[in-house]
Order: sequence, then C-alpha cells, then structure tokens
Amino acid sequence: MIHKDLCHAKNTTYWTKNQIRFHFLLSSSYDWNGEIHLTIEEISQKLNVHVDTAKLLIKKSLYEGVLRKEGDRLFFTKVVREGETYVKHLPFLDSDEFYQENINVIRFVLHMLWTGVYSHGYIFNMKLDKLFHKKNRQNKIVQEGLFNIYHAKTIREVLEKAKKYLVFFSVPDNPDIVRVVNVKPEYNVEKPTTNIGEHLHIAKEFKKVDMPDISFEVLEEIVKVKSTYKKSLGVEAANEIGIEALRRALGKDNSQFLSLVIQGESKEIGQYYRAICEEVELEYAAQLERRKINLENALNPVQRVPDVVGIALRTFNKVIQGTLQKVKEEIRKMDAYLSTMIIKKYDQKERVKEYIAAITINPLSKHLEQFQSIVQSLNRRKEDTKGQQLLGEFDFYNWLEMES
Repeated sequence: MIHKDLCHAKNTTYWTKNQIRFHFLLSSSYDWNGEIHLTIEEISQKLNVHVDTAKLLIKKSLYEGVLRKEGDRLFFTKVVREGETYVKHLPFLDSDEFYQENINVIRFVLHMLWTGVYSHGYIFNMKLDKLFHKKNRQNKIVQEGLFNIYHAKTIREVLEKAKKYLVFFSVPDNPDIVRVVNVKPEYNVEKPTTNIGEHLHIAKEFKKVDMPDISFEVLEEIVKVKSTYKKSLGVEAANEIGIEALRRALGKDNSQFLSLVIQGESKEIGQYYRAICEEVELEYAAQLERRKINLENALNPVQRVPDVVGIALRTFNKVIQGTLQKVKEEIRKMDAYLSTMIIKKYDQKERVKEYIAAITINPLSKHLEQFQSIVQSLNRRKEDTKGQQLLGEFDFYNWLEMES
C-alpha cells in the first residue's frame, strides 16, 4: 500500500526519479510502528545507487517530512492507517523499466494511480489544457496546470508514452478531452507488492546473533505468530511479547530453535516460537497486574489530599487517573485474550505445568511469587456463564513433589 500523498502531481512536481523510487521502497519496508529497519548499504543496493546518494535521499526525506528521526532510528511518516484510502502498490512501480521513462511520464502515471483508475468503474476525465501551465505574452503564468509542463506539445508526448501503462479512451467529438479508464492488464496484476517491514524487524534480531541470511518462509512464520498478538492486544503488547520471545529463542542455550532455523523448518519454527510467546505472555500479564496495583497505590494518597493543596496537585491527579485508565484497559484486553486462549486451546492444568517446566531452568524460588499470582488471577476467571472455575485449587508444592 502506498500513501496517496506520494502519488499526487502537486507533491511529485520537484521529486527526482530516485526520490520517488525511494518513497516506494519505504512504503513496503516500515514495521507496525512505522520504523524502517534498512541500513544505508541495503537502501543503496535496493535502489542501485551509491551510498552517498542513499544518504542524500534520507536527508531530503527528513527535510520534507517523509521521514522523521528519533535518535539513530528512522520512522516513515506516510504510513497508511486502517480505514484510509491508498494507492495499490503495483509491482511495476519498483521496476527499472518504469524509471527509464521521462520523469513527466512517471508523474502522470502516478497521478492516474492516485485517482484510482486501476479500480473498476473509475474514469479520469480532464481537458488537455488543464494539464499544463498557460502563459501570456509577457511570459507570466495565467493558468496553472496539473503538471509542471508549459507546452501542449510536451503534454501530448507524455500522454503518448503513458499509453504503455494506461488504457486511454478517445472521445471522437472532443479530441481535447483526456480520458483514462484503467491500467493495462499486464501491469495491473492482482497481487500487489506487500509490506515486509515486520519481516525486516525480525531479521534484524537474527543479525544480532550473526544469522543474516534467514529465509522469508521462516520470517513469515514468526510474523504470523506476532500478528495474532497484534490483533488481540495491540502493537505495543505484540512487540513486547514477540521480540522478547524471539530473543529467548535465539539465546545461547536454545540450540533446538537455532537448529530448526538452520534447517529451514518453518512450520516447526512457528510452533516452537508460539510456545515461547505463550510463556512470555503469562509473564507480561503478571507485569500488567503489578503495574495496576502500583498505580492504584500511588493514586489513593493523592485522592485523600485536601483540595486546598492547589491546582498543580489536582493536575497531577488527573495525569495519574488517565494513566491508570489506560493500564486498566490494557489489562482488560490481556485478561480477555488470556481467558480465550486458555479455555479454548489448552487443558488448564496442563498449561500451568508447561509454564512451570519452562521456568525450572532457573531457581524456582525466583518465580514462585509470580507463578502464584498468575494462578490466583486465572482462578478468578470464569470458564463460562455457569460460574465454573477456570482452574481448580490445588496445592502447588504437593503437585510439584508428586511430579518429581
């Protein structure tokens, strides 16, 4: 998906071919937070330009607001948000063939995509003289055209070359009407270029452990698991759980996961990664519970302070209450998701046993308090409207001894 701002004629007027191509590379390379995980060298390779040119493209994009910088991290500002209209990222927009065209041809084709002519039923209609600037005898512009072109002859040449990509429809009784009805079938493919920003995010973690050449299939399996958390809990929680799980999977002691990666067993990798995510998810839930308790404890004294203390304290109180509300909403989503996951997919007691097995590598005493907190939390959840408990009460120590 390409943000429509990157295709409108008024915006592309002064952009070079390299800038346009760079924008489309960014459009398929940002992660869920809009961050770009490409190095300067990778950008130069993908665009087939010198490293200095890649640096200049970044500098221009920062100046024009297409990119923003936070420390040493780059974020794309032209992210397509949910519900927004966008331009379909047709593969030919990244091809060398397309960028061999005159820049005015490129700008015209992009504007036609901006209008949506590749969608069934939409037709672009405009008088020819509206497409270029008109000047008077004093060489002053008296009518601004859609494109930064000054002669009818030039725009006619652009239209002729654009016919390679677009379907035009002639109007016999009015030859000065420009009518575009679609993109040619060979360029209007059903499968557009997809965003692989989250794959690049995952690949970055593999590079940290000297594993730069991970197959797309392996990355795709990991992204699929992360996406389930994004859908249920949101981007922030999905990243916290997903990246922490991946770092554990890539740890020095986890030879089984690394072996699966090397062998390219993508399906098994997805299952293994999901199991680690579930362990992290339970810990994440406990952390949210503690955050709520800490905030509630901090809020209570503030609520008891007399109003005469002043505006500053009341403002602080509002901030705390707002923060507390956000945390409660996080916990509500987490509770809802955990309940669904545990009830529908796992035997409850077996799920707890899996969690214990995962943490016994470390001293059990470090995890006991956290584990008991999770068990108590799960016990409070109801399996259905009949009030049946999610977990039956059982003695933790007796059960552990019995298993050993």
